[in-house]
Amino acid sequence: MTDWGGMSDRASAIPAGTDLEMPPTGQFGADRILEGVKSGRIAESDLNRAVGKLLELIGKVRAEREPSKIWQAADFEAVATKVALESAVLLKNEQDLLPIQAGMNVAVIGAMAEKPHYQGVGSSRVNPRRMLPFVDALREENLGWKYAQGYDLGGKEDALLEQEALDLCQGKDVVLFFAGLRDTEEAESYDRQHLELPAVQNALIERIASENPNVVVLLHAGSPVRMPWLSKVRAVLLMGLGGQMVGAAALDLLLGRANPGGKLAETWPLALEDTPAYGQFGKRFNTQYRESVFVGYRFYQSFAKPVCFPFGFGLSYTRFEIDKLELNQANLAPGETLEVSVRLSNTGSRAGKQVLQLYVLPPISAIFRPQKELKAFQKVELAPGESQTVHFKLEHGDFALWNTHVHAWHCEAGEYQLLLGTSAADTPLEASVVLASDQPGVSLPDYTQSAPGYYAYGTGALNTSDAAFEAIYGSPLPVDPQGEPRVYDLNSSLWDVRNRLRGRLLRAMLERAGRKRASDGGEFQEANDLIVQASIMDAPLRSYAVGGVAMRIPEAIALILNGKVFRAVRKLLER
Repeated sequence: MTDWGGMSDRASAIPAGTDLEMPPTGQFGADRILEGVKSGRIAESDLNRAVGKLLELIGKVRAEREPSKIWQAADFEAVATKVALESAVLLKNEQDLLPIQAGMNVAVIGAMAEKPHYQGVGSSRVNPRRMLPFVDALREENLGWKYAQGYDLGGKEDALLEQEALDLCQGKDVVLFFAGLRDTEEAESYDRQHLELPAVQNALIERIASENPNVVVLLHAGSPVRMPWLSKVRAVLLMGLGGQMVGAAALDLLLGRANPGGKLAETWPLALEDTPAYGQFGKRFNTQYRESVFVGYRFYQSFAKPVCFPFGFGLSYTRFEIDKLELNQANLAPGETLEVSVRLSNTGSRAGKQVLQLYVLPPISAIFRPQKELKAFQKVELAPGESQTVHFKLEHGDFALWNTHVHAWHCEAGEYQLLLGTSAADTPLEASVVLASDQPGVSLPDYTQSAPGYYAYGTGALNTSDAAFEAIYGSPLPVDPQGEPRVYDLNSSLWDVRNRLRGRLLRAMLERAGRKRASDGGEFQEANDLIVQASIMDAPLRSYAVGGVAMRIPEAIALILNGKVFRAVRKLLER
């Protein structure tokens, strides 16, 4: 299935395995299917397969419904609380400051304790029946902790708010600082341009931490942020985008009624410049994915790049130990299954959950490969003093790579290391298995001479020069066009004609119409406006037709861009 204008050629997409276009392009898309069938580009078997898969999905959804269950508000709130508790990640807990002990004098600082950033903006946005921020959760339990707003959510400096927060923190046993990204900084259709929290938040955390070291920062962010104050605070609890019950979940975690057991689903770099896509991401016309297979943690672990927090990281209020890593066999042939077991023990004083992670390191190879890849994981809950043997299964195909020589998955023969631990950077247990190839006579691409930078494991840097990337790309690199395209079509965007008067006029007209359509006058309006701007400016013209807009409108826009105004008018008048 596609997402928002991702399908360019319907007749080619169905035989390639794309069953569903989402959102649909209405009659235009249906006509493309009919044309594909009539021309023979879409075989009847392809069409039957696509329709059959959709009918199968519809049947599964209907079978899983529970018509006898009547959901109450409390049911939704219970699920929302559980999700927030399970996904929260404890990033730092110096001197076991958390959980907060009974009788401690606590200050609550930060506007996000009152108005948290709790969900994405755009088509993912939902309207909860009830939103419970942290300050409301406090009032419900009558804990008596004092609250100060501290900073302006819009990012403006406010000396009075800052001073009120500083005064409240004096002499407190613990300071809870609620920080995070604003709604305009995390939304669909456009990307973040930096890793920074709002400057007013960073500055206030620094000032408070200089006067009271017992600062706990609770982060409301759905993606990594840079934390220049990290060494100056005692604890950091990532609530992510915690949903409608984020306040109740945060309070349960802070008081120790729940034990954080979430893990990071992405690496948190030290700086934007450290990311493997830096220097290429966001370029127009031709974005080169020079990092190749070294995406995310695969880059940081393969090249030993220092990070703020590694993939899979997360602390707990209890302690765990892992030992006795065992394999059921030392050699693995095609069709066989490797069984891996390890013992996990809770050696602390609290019940808690740990996520065991099994990574694979391949043998030295002619083709560059990630030096650590996650192949399996399990979240296990243990009582204090309890131990459990945890089992994993890996199929022979789990060790495969995509071989461009044969255009198929290929299991390379050799000795593979199995690394087991609690994050990508913490894998203390090791074992090995010798793999027999499923295609012993097939060779692998070798770029050791033409692109040696891709093999420089452990050096802290991935060299993706023009020559190296051209070698693995397999042909001369596309050159960005100088100036503007000569002919505009449905795959063009208004960015292509940004310097022309008609392009600016069309952009202004479409943005005005788009903002009016997306206007709700609510708290997300600013983000909605930015989504509209990005969609109109960056998306191909054909994507305007998703969601019910007739394709003749983007076709008319393309004609106008090509100077064919009268033909555009005729196109708009078509029915």
